[in-house]
Amino acid sequence: MIKNLVKGQTIEFNYGDKEYVLGVHSVTDKETYMHIREVSKYGLNICMNVDKVSKSIIWLYDFNMMGIRSNGRMYMSNITDPVMVDIVETTTV
Repeated sequence: MIKNLVKGQTIEFNYGDKEYVLGVHSVTDKETYMHIREVSKYGLNICMNVDKVSKSIIWLYDFNMMGIRSNGRMYMSNITDPVMVDIVETTTV
């Protein structure tokens, strides 16, 4: 499901007591770049890039303002209620 995402599609899911959205933010000929962000009612979203996806773990990373890399992971077994969402892109004339 995750590896087949295209730009304009997201997966919304719960992990623990928080809601997250996984989406594609960039696509090249060789690679698809994804990110996961926490859904917050206050508008401050924590976002990490997806490094790789295995059968049991989503490996994450980000860089802080000093350029230091932080790593994280989400275990597939702890993901609940996944829902695929198609986002319709619109253009304004």
